Amino acid sequence: MQRSSRNLLAILEVAGMGPDNLVKVTHFLARPSDLPAYREVRAQIAGDARPAPMLVFAPALADPRWLVEIEAMAAQP
Repeated sequence: MQRSSRNLLAILEVAGMGPDNLVKVTHFLARPSDLPAYREVRAQIAGDARPAPMLVFAPALADPRWLVEIEAMAAQP
């Protein structure tokens, strides 16, 4: 989960943005047991940013090896 979040931050950085630019973030988790880790990583990555969150439990993600997928929207003022 941390790697996915780091990838998201790297994409934002390339675009000249950061967590404060996130407008909405949807996380798809394959296992409900990952909820505590999800909350911890989300708090670390987002900091004070508070994009609109959505959490979906999806036991069948695009690749069966994946445990999490992230969809994010960011905007610049």
